[in-house]
Amino acid sequence: MSMPHFNHIRLLRYASLFTYACVGIPLLQYETVVAEMLERARPAYFYDLWLGCYLAFGLVFWFLTHDMGARNPSGLRRLVQIALLVLLNLLAIAVGWLSQSGLCALLLVVVSVALPWILNLQVGVTWMVLQNFSLLPLFASWPTYSLSLAAWQATMYLGISTTTFVTSLIAKQQAEAREDQRRLNAELRATRALLAESSRLGERMRISRELHDLVGHHLTALSLNLEVASHL
Repeated sequence: MSMPHFNHIRLLRYASLFTYACVGIPLLQYETVVAEMLERARPAYFYDLWLGCYLAFGLVFWFLTHDMGARNPSGLRRLVQIALLVLLNLLAIAVGWLSQSGLCALLLVVVSVALPWILNLQVGVTWMVLQNFSLLPLFASWPTYSLSLAAWQATMYLGISTTTFVTSLIAKQQAEAREDQRRLNAELRATRALLAESSRLGERMRISRELHDLVGHHLTALSLNLEVASHL
């Protein structure tokens, strides 16, 4: 039984949004979250800020990836995409600071999916590494975390981000290969059509030459007959 065909770009995007939705599960436990915040001497309105940053992250990611896979974007579009990447990083860090949890790192895993589609490989890898280690001060600020433990935590999440980054990069390369194949097939079909048209024109030219020769022979024979008849 053959597997159904899916648009891999759309599937990758929906998988990212599903991961994003899973990150928001703790927000469903309002009373528990607020109680934990109060125990840590953090104001209850941090929950609202956390929720706001989380929802804003989802909206920005949805807008950023709505045309993921578009080729040759304009310079302005590229600048907007980079600005949105920066905003996503800031929102993820804000979620981590407000929630005092590693949820921010999971949001950066989601961001890593979009990096290969916007940045070239070298810049994308650099961005991924820097965005993960930007969480190091946040992790180190937690009461039970030392700087070395924070570094280990950031490195662990970097490994997860690398997996999603490479997966997305492979999907992009496959999309580009399919697009190149479609372009080559279109050029091949156009070339075949030109060859067919050239063959038809050649055949018409051959028939025209044969008709021309045949008519010429008839005219020559007719003129000879007329000349003979004029001498009789």
